[in-house]
Amino acid sequence: MKSKLFIIIVISILAAQCSNKKKLSNPSSFQSVISLYSNYNHSAKDPVIVQFIEEGTDDIKSSIPSSAFEIKPHIDGKLSWSSKHRISFTPTKSLASNQEYEVSVHLDKLFSNIPDSLKTFSFAFQTKQQQLTIGGIYLSPIHDSTFNISGSIVTNDFVDQQEIKTIVNAKVNNKSQSIKWTKPSTYYNSNTHYFTIEGVKRMNDPQSLKIALNGKVNGTYYKDNKSIHIPALGDFKLINTEIVQEQSQQIKLTFSDYIDPNQPIEGLIYTDKGNIEITVQDNYALIDFKDFISGEVQLNIEQGLVNNQQHKIQQPISKTLRFNPIKPGIRILDRNTIIPYGNNLPFIFESVHLTAVDIKITKITQKNMLYFLQYNTLNESYKMKYVGEPILAKKIELKPQKNTAIWTKQLIDLKPLIQKDPSALYHVEVGFRRSYSTYPCDQLLEENEDPSTIGIQKNEPLTEANFWLKQERNYYYNWEERDNPCHPMYYSADDAPYYDNKMISTNILGSNLGVIAKEEKSGALQIIVNSIKTTTPLANVKVDVFNLQNKLLKTVYTNGNGIAKTPVLKEPFLVVASTGKQRGYLKLRHEESLSLSRFNVDGSSNEQDIKGILYAERGVWRPGDSIFINLIVEDKYNNLPSNYPIGFKFTNPNGQVVEKRTTTKGLNGHYT
Repeated sequence: MKSKLFIIIVISILAAQCSNKKKLSNPSSFQSVISLYSNYNHSAKDPVIVQFIEEGTDDIKSSIPSSAFEIKPHIDGKLSWSSKHRISFTPTKSLASNQEYEVSVHLDKLFSNIPDSLKTFSFAFQTKQQQLTIGGIYLSPIHDSTFNISGSIVTNDFVDQQEIKTIVNAKVNNKSQSIKWTKPSTYYNSNTHYFTIEGVKRMNDPQSLKIALNGKVNGTYYKDNKSIHIPALGDFKLINTEIVQEQSQQIKLTFSDYIDPNQPIEGLIYTDKGNIEITVQDNYALIDFKDFISGEVQLNIEQGLVNNQQHKIQQPISKTLRFNPIKPGIRILDRNTIIPYGNNLPFIFESVHLTAVDIKITKITQKNMLYFLQYNTLNESYKMKYVGEPILAKKIELKPQKNTAIWTKQLIDLKPLIQKDPSALYHVEVGFRRSYSTYPCDQLLEENEDPSTIGIQKNEPLTEANFWLKQERNYYYNWEERDNPCHPMYYSADDAPYYDNKMISTNILGSNLGVIAKEEKSGALQIIVNSIKTTTPLANVKVDVFNLQNKLLKTVYTNGNGIAKTPVLKEPFLVVASTGKQRGYLKLRHEESLSLSRFNVDGSSNEQDIKGILYAERGVWRPGDSIFINLIVEDKYNNLPSNYPIGFKFTNPNGQVVEKRTTTKGLNGHYT
């Protein structure tokens, strides 16, 4: 009887919880009002955002009502307008890990004339599941008796480094070691925290270094540890073997001491298969395979190998290593943004273990290019959502290949996919999904386990919402499976950063206009426009110069030499060259200018664009000889008429005039 009562109580509690759960809004119904909002895999440190199509009114921005935003479970925080179109809720402290939150935004309290059906927008988001692990640990010999040891702590979500410091310790034979931490990057891969343990002494006997992670972060307990062997003094050893399959197939060998660079390495380190090349640097030996390798490889290191102190490896080493199939991936060959305008628009990359890719293309039209370049260079994509129009999201079959297990060059001609506009910039993203993979896996693929690394949904029409955001919850999210090609997590857009071969992106501008700008001492600009195809100067090209606020400062046209000159302008920011529909863009920020530090750029400046060159008929005279002087005066920009007289004079060291002459313009624009 008691057990039945208990079951009834549990069912009642669950039913009550379900009834308390709000019904979420259909995002497609709010596309006319909302363009962006927080979704699943949300960082616990990030604010919760909702972005609107229309700007908020000034009176609402000055005093945003707190009742316009509800979040459950309740958390304290600050609600504000972070831009003209976006509200942000910034929690007072970090959100809980792996927690689902429900948000209701009452639009009728933010905007007027909201239809009754759109008064409240309800959505859910979930924070990332926090994970902390110890990354690779590496020994670096400083000299014969001392090591520096480097390593990292890797987290799935943001953790303040000060918290990590309190739960990580290092010991050598139970003696605590001082850990020096590298300040984390605020822009790139900030969830990896690097550390160094300096000056670890080698002893007469081998030692063991233990790195331990043990403690709570945000209320959750984490534990991990790794040990590394520290060889004894004079003990020359192989301490790590690593297979690398990136740009090529390699075996990286790490030794306890610097390898003697003067010894012939052939015959001392070798394998049982493959054409190899061995490079030695410091305490590393890199075996590079010239032919594709798969399966097992026998590595041999002979006893004759010596370090820089002529200590030998104590005994021969023989190890069996296995080259597993290369994980499915793509990589870009070059990031050249400007491609000569022609009959095609090629996008070239390499792929491995793939039969197809997903492609997303965003178009930045000419009218939005000025806004885009306020925040970006031509090959960046910051704030792309605000200036880019999604025009394509589809699957592209790759050309058939005999062996998908090796890196193969691929070319996609974008011209048939898009209506090419030579004045527009195209942002291209390429990714893949699990069903495109030829990687050998034992598990069978289920239809609902086929994510794409760039978040494209299957069999859905292209809309603003499903192009920019992946709204559905990732139920197979598992951070520990992020490097497993047989698990859907490997292919998830939640874990597909640009640096690990899971997705690539670049910008493409089809244009024949090459633009160079030089600023003179006076502040005037000299702008040169050439054809990228033929390198010939382009005449009568319109050149507009804008400031940072996109105000047109000056319009000039190139002459027959492809050169246009502006007067002195106040803080020019951007040059736009145009002829027909083609455009060339050049930012004028000093920090983005080409460095001249490696070139000899000394010289004299010309006053009023006139340059004089003085020379004699020879370089040596006897005392008492007459010296015959020649003078060439160059009209730098060919501005003076052919009959324009120019005078010059010679003075002695006392300043007395000894000769006066007048000349007129001669051949080739020179005065003689």
